[in-house]
Amino acid sequence: MNLTFIEIRVENFSFMKSSGIEKNAFDFGFSPRFKEGDAKDFIVSFEVKMEVFESQSVLETEIFGIFETEAEISEDFKNSTFPKINAPAIAYPFVRAFLSNFLLSAGHTPIKLPSINFSSIVNKEK
Repeated sequence: MNLTFIEIRVENFSFMKSSGIEKNAFDFGFSPRFKEGDAKDFIVSFEVKMEVFESQSVLETEIFGIFETEAEISEDFKNSTFPKINAPAIAYPFVRAFLSNFLLSAGHTPIKLPSINFSSIVNKEK
């Protein structure tokens, strides 16, 4: 089945001053979501919380990677590696670029987010 990356969409975003932050603290989660009534589209939701030590701020966001398939999404597809490993690996560089560019444009030192091994994360969850 062919998988097409459509776009990144920022759904929630917060950047606020905070006290007591830790240098380089980074919380990250992701999960595939399948829309009801749309048999060819799905979303990978990324949730990021990071503490920007230099500016004493906390950035929290939820970003969607939106994908489309050529055929209708089956249960086999939902349980395969595509939505759990491949799709997040395709969309994550765009999430990294967005957050780095936001910080740079806002006058802060951009943070280079760590590389993520999605395969390793999914295998640990099993």
